[in-house]
Amino acid sequence: MSGQSPSSEQSAASSSPSNGAVRPMPWSSAKVIALFVTSGVLAILFAYIQWKLGDRATIPLRILRQRSILSGSNYLFFFGMLNYVYSFYLPFYFQAVRGSSATSSGIRMIPLVLPQILAIMLVGYIVSKFGVYVPYIIVGQIICVIGAGVITRIDLGTSTALWATYFVIAGLGMGMGMQIPYTALQVVLSERDAPTGNAIAVFSNQLGGVIAIPACQALLLNTLRTELPRQTLAVTPDIVINTGPANLQFLAAGNDALLRILQQTYAAGLRRTYIFALAAGCVAVVCALGMEWKNLKVEAKAREKAAANRGEKDGSGVAGERVGRVIAEVSLELRSHS
Repeated sequence: MSGQSPSSEQSAASSSPSNGAVRPMPWSSAKVIALFVTSGVLAILFAYIQWKLGDRATIPLRILRQRSILSGSNYLFFFGMLNYVYSFYLPFYFQAVRGSSATSSGIRMIPLVLPQILAIMLVGYIVSKFGVYVPYIIVGQIICVIGAGVITRIDLGTSTALWATYFVIAGLGMGMGMQIPYTALQVVLSERDAPTGNAIAVFSNQLGGVIAIPACQALLLNTLRTELPRQTLAVTPDIVINTGPANLQFLAAGNDALLRILQQTYAAGLRRTYIFALAAGCVAVVCALGMEWKNLKVEAKAREKAAANRGEKDGSGVAGERVGRVIAEVSLELRSHS
C-alpha cells in the first residue's frame, strides 16, 4: 500500500465511491489521454457542424450569440455544476462523516431545498409584479457564493445549527437566480425562437452537472488514496472506497479511533468537492453580470403594441384592396351602360 507510485495515487477513477467496481487509472494512462483527446475532437466537430447547419442546427449560433442567451447559458452551466455537486455529494457528508442513513441524509437536505422553493416563488411573484429580473440573479448568486463559501467549512465537528444555517444561505441564493435565465429568454427571443432558447438553457445546465460530478469524484477518490495511508495502515484506500460512505462504521468494527480517521479523511475529500462548487458559483456571478437589463412588463407591452400596429396595417391593406376592387367593378359597369 505504501509503495504505490505517485502516478497511481493521483488517478482517475472509473466508478462511484459508493459501489464496489473501482478501477483507478493514472492520469498518464493511454486510455485517459485518449478519452480527453477524443472528447476534445468531438466537441470541435460538434461546433463545426452547428456552424455549418446555420438555422437548422441544434444550437443555432444566431440565437446563442444573443447576449442574454449566451450569458444565461454560461450561468446555467456553472450553476448546474454547483447544484449537481451539492445534490450528489452533500448526502455523502451525512452518510460518511455524520453516520446518517440514506433516508436521514435526504431529510437533512431540507434546509437547502426548502429555501430554494420559497425563493423561486417569491422572486417569481416580484418579477411578475414589477417586471425587473436581472438584479435577482446577481444578488442571488452572490448570496449563493457566500453560502457555498461557508459550506466548505463543514467537518466532523460542525453542529447541526451551523450546517443548517449554511444550507439555508446557499439555498436562498440558488433559488433567487436559478429561474431567471428562463425568464430572460422569453423576453429577448421571439415566440418562434423561444423553444430553441429554452432547449439551449436546459442543455447548458445539465452539461455542467454531467461534467462536475465525475470531476468531483476524481477529487474525492484521489484524496482518499493519498490521505488515508498517511493516517492509518489498518485499512487500505481500496477497501474504504469499495465499502462506500454509508458503511464506515461497519468497516471500523467498533474501533472508534479508526472510525474517526475514516470520517475525517472523507470530510477532507468532500471539502475539495465543495471548493469545486464554490469556484463554479464564483464564475456564475461573472456570467450573471452579462445579462441584459430589460423589463418584462415593458417588453410585453412593446410586443403587444407592435402586434397591434401590424394588425392595423394588415387590416388597412386588405380594406384598401377591397375598396379598389369595388371601384374598378363600378367603373366597368358605368362604362358598359354608357
